[in-house]
Amino acid sequence: MHSATRRTTYRDRKAEERRAAIEAEADRRRLARELSLSRERPGMGWYALFTNPMRERSVEVRAIEAGFCAYVPEGSIWTKPQRSTDYVRRERCALPRYVFVAEPNGRPVDWFFLRRIDGVHGALGNEGRPLMLRPGAISLLRAMEAAGEFNFNKDPSAPPPPVATYVRGDKITIKSGPLAGFTGPAVAASDRHGVDIEVLLFGRATITRVPLDFIAEAA
Repeated sequence: MHSATRRTTYRDRKAEERRAAIEAEADRRRLARELSLSRERPGMGWYALFTNPMRERSVEVRAIEAGFCAYVPEGSIWTKPQRSTDYVRRERCALPRYVFVAEPNGRPVDWFFLRRIDGVHGALGNEGRPLMLRPGAISLLRAMEAAGEFNFNKDPSAPPPPVATYVRGDKITIKSGPLAGFTGPAVAASDRHGVDIEVLLFGRATITRVPLDFIAEAA
């Protein structure tokens, strides 16, 4: 009896520690993003970093804490955890593995430092030279995020999308959402939630998951 009680207490304590760590990291990121916005100036040159999988947010925070401006576009997704009857809204990176950075003080970008941030794979560029994004690109991404264009699914009270039968290799066109107009092959069979599509993004093949009601089979 005492052993079972100790195990339960230990599990509860570890679960509470995990929740506290997640909340602390969320607060750290929120403060970092506010700091980044306060540093931004008109006419700054923005660049795109390519990160290791699932490292976008940690790279964003570390870049901001090092004195840069950084931005990761996000969209919401509704999910239902196991053994739960309630849907939970979570934030997800709209452009997986991309972090946008700028030097706010007008100095040359310290690429040696940025490439050494844990989780950074490289920078979007040509022949090893980072390329500056077009003027207004970040403003456009922020406007799309604010308008809900990066949301991955609809409110759970909406009717579910019809089940499609896309198979690997099918040519698919994205008709709405942040990647509207892109066409690429399905990399796996679809399910009732969506389909994984390979698109050419910033000159690099990127696999992204798209809801069924955002796509149509290419002509």
